[in-house]
Amino acid sequence: MNKKTLIIAIGLIIILAGLVLIYFFALKPSIVGNTETQKDIVENEFFSVKLPEGWIEIDPVFESSVMVIKQEEQINNAKAQEINFRSYYSVLQGAYDKESEQDYLSEVKNSLKQSFTGIIVSNEEVRETENGKIYLIESKFNQQDIDFRVLLSVSIKDQNAWIVSFNTLEEKWEEYKNLFYQIAESFKIK
Repeated sequence: MNKKTLIIAIGLIIILAGLVLIYFFALKPSIVGNTETQKDIVENEFFSVKLPEGWIEIDPVFESSVMVIKQEEQINNAKAQEINFRSYYSVLQGAYDKESEQDYLSEVKNSLKQSFTGIIVSNEEVRETENGKIYLIESKFNQQDIDFRVLLSVSIKDQNAWIVSFNTLEEKWEEYKNLFYQIAESFKIK
C-alpha cells in the first residue's frame, strides 16, 4: 500500500470513528439477525471473529464489514450517555502492498498521530496465534470531552490488511481489555 492509500485508509478509520459517534447520538443501532438465538461467532466469506455473550452484531457503518456493540452496558460518563455511546468493535479491510509489515504499522501509527490531536499510543505488541501473527496497538484520546481507549488489531494476509478496532471509554478499559485481546486473537482470515 502506498503512503497515499494508507493515509486514505487511516482517514476512513477516523471518519468511521466520527460516524460511530453520530450513529450512537442520532440513530438507534439496528440489530442484525435473530436476537433470540445467540451465536458466538460473526462470520462471512472473508473472516470469522468471536461474538461474546451480551454483545450483538448491528448494521455496520461506513466502510466497516462488521460492527458489534455491547448491548446492555452501564455507562456512568454523562457526556457518553448524551450520545448513547456503547462499547463496540468493528472490522475494516484495506490493501497491503508495503515492503514490510513494520513499514505498514509505522504508517498506521503516524497517520493516527496526525489525525487525532493528543492521541497517545500506550502499548504495542505482536502475538503469534493459531490464526497467524497479529499486531496490537493500544491508544487513548479525548474527543467531545470524552476519554476513549482503542485497541487496533492488525492482521495481514497476502495483499489484504484487516483491522479490528475495539473502542470503549477509559472507565471501561480494564473491564474489557482482556476480552478485546481474546476477540483479537480469535480473528481468522479465510
